[in-house]
Amino acid sequence: MRTEEPTAWVVYTILAVGKMPSINAICTQGEWSSLDLARPGKLALIREQIDNEGEAERLARTLQPPAPPKPVKPTRVPVRPIPGLPESEIEGTSRPVPDSQLAES
Repeated sequence: MRTEEPTAWVVYTILAVGKMPSINAICTQGEWSSLDLARPGKLALIREQIDNEGEAERLARTLQPPAPPKPVKPTRVPVRPIPGLPESEIEGTSRPVPDSQLAES
């Protein structure tokens, strides 16, 4: 007669990357150690030491994965004028030229 050693299960989340949403998954406790070492920062442990696979599956299906992080909006740094340099030579700035100057050219 073959006796099986009890296996502990883990529910974890594969965190969102780009447009791919976060998803929940399960594995054995031993596999979790290897996965966590192989992909640091990409997986988040939800619950460990679950007694049976069925319970782990139910948890993975019913728990809501975390929402993806909101993208950071880039901020514009204001351009400061350089003393002695005309504003027209500062990159990223432009001033409309008056019609009177256009007629002179």
